Amino acid sequence: MVATHVLLVETMLILSAFGQNDSVWQYQRLYNHLEKKLYGKLRPVLDQSKPVIVVVDAQLLGVQELHEKEQLLQSTIALSCRWKYETLAWNTSKYGGIKRIKFSPRDAWIPDLTVGNSVDALFVLTETNDNMNRIIVTSNGDATWDTGGNVLTACHMDIIKYPFDTQTCNIIIGKLEFDSEVYITSNNVNAISEMYEENGEWMLESAIVEQRLLYHDVTNLYIKLTLSRHSFFYILNVILPVVLLSFMMVLSFKIPPASGERLGYNTALLLTFVVLLNLVGDSMPRVSKHVSYLQLYVNYQLTIAVVVTALSVLLVNFAHTRNEANVPAIVKLYYKCCRKRNKAVNFTNLEEVSKTGKTEAVKEGVMKAESTFCSETDLLVDKEIVLQHIGNTLSWVFATMFIMSTILFFIVVLI
Repeated sequence: MVATHVLLVETMLILSAFGQNDSVWQYQRLYNHLEKKLYGKLRPVLDQSKPVIVVVDAQLLGVQELHEKEQLLQSTIALSCRWKYETLAWNTSKYGGIKRIKFSPRDAWIPDLTVGNSVDALFVLTETNDNMNRIIVTSNGDATWDTGGNVLTACHMDIIKYPFDTQTCNIIIGKLEFDSEVYITSNNVNAISEMYEENGEWMLESAIVEQRLLYHDVTNLYIKLTLSRHSFFYILNVILPVVLLSFMMVLSFKIPPASGERLGYNTALLLTFVVLLNLVGDSMPRVSKHVSYLQLYVNYQLTIAVVVTALSVLLVNFAHTRNEANVPAIVKLYYKCCRKRNKAVNFTNLEEVSKTGKTEAVKEGVMKAESTFCSETDLLVDKEIVLQHIGNTLSWVFATMFIMSTILFFIVVLI
């Protein structure tokens, strides 16, 4: 019984080894048969006057970075190329039922596809790539080749609505030679892959594959990417500081000029505006055709800060002056306007009182109206009151300008 069992095991091992050797032998026969039909690098069609139709299915695996300053897109794509290898068809019954076989791209024909707008490496599919996948050929001549990698392409950006912008970038898949020997086409319309990895700064809205005809039987594939920026980071680090600094600049008019702190306060805010403007400018591409609304908004607030600082210098100078000749002209003008307004109000009250026939009230009104004709030296006596009125007026004026400009900025960039 034991001897019978041992004999059965030995028989199974021999048959198994024979089957493996037979499979290896069949593959060797098939390889030897097909190698004679590779014909070097000739196009894999029996009729060389006909083009090779290559179906390219493009998939986007990830967007690493979109450089605004250099206007470059760094992404990862995968390409699945399929074509009919007519010279490599075989009868499966003659080769142990083998239905498919693999060849190295160095030994077989591959389409010379390139990335047309690449700025780093022109060729995506190249024979010198050590990591190239092998070509899978089935018994009916269907060939499939998967390849891809990291590509760096040019992307012309529109930064008008930065950082609430949406960019459209193209990855162009074409041929090395513009001839009709190879016809490129695609079956898929959407290039978003299930393996796509989200980017922390950019959100992929769509990835559409378009086939464009250049001229007779010469086509290119355009992978059109629509990317929208995640703007929360820029709101916290750029826009919010600018808004807060502008608001604090308006509040500077509430600081008494005589305290001596207003100039240092305004100067510090002004320098902060300059630093923020440099940060925004460094992240922008140096293109004079387009200027972002954010740059205009920051420059506008910077201009307001300069005007506020200049007015603060004049008011502080008036607060510490004891000579009428050193009083700023704007303060004199404001003082005269207030005097004229008070005079008009007093005379109006005088006319109303005179109609009632009260003589004593008329005399009192005349004396009150005449008191408005004070000399400009009264500025030096009432300067604290004058400065308070000027500060309140200017604070409301610049607060209105700040609020209106901020509302207008958000309306423009968000619509």
